[in-house]
Amino acid sequence: MDRQLSATIVQAELQHARKMGEGLWAIQQTQEEPLKFCVVMDNRSDGEKYVLDFNCEEYKEKPPFIEMIDVRSGQRGTPSAYPAGNSFFNSSQYFICNYFNRKSYRDHTSLHTDWQYDNWIANAKGYSTIGDMLSKIYIELQSCKGRLG
Repeated sequence: MDRQLSATIVQAELQHARKMGEGLWAIQQTQEEPLKFCVVMDNRSDGEKYVLDFNCEEYKEKPPFIEMIDVRSGQRGTPSAYPAGNSFFNSSQYFICNYFNRKSYRDHTSLHTDWQYDNWIANAKGYSTIGDMLSKIYIELQSCKGRLG
């Protein structure tokens, strides 16, 4: 997919996601990287802060690659980066388990070898924009208590 087209789509969706998430999450992005951004969310049930790193190369042809970063150490994809107590946040291979996360697919995990990029939008069932993805992640996060590690 054309990089400029992906960047245009991402920027439009981020504008909407910022409005949707006022008071719920903060989006941080640099102008040098139009297809990458971080999102900071608070878990109101336990007071923990979580950081999500999005890479939207080839978006919408493929879903974004979403990784969580440990807010204390800065390490990516470690148990301490992920919340505990909800299977949406995979506790064995450390990823957000949903069709809208590229990290859930066979080239990044051994769990979903049958998932295909060409139908990710239909399979994501209403979570095919960045704002909708963030809303889903935020809702799932609120049912968690503590971190995996």
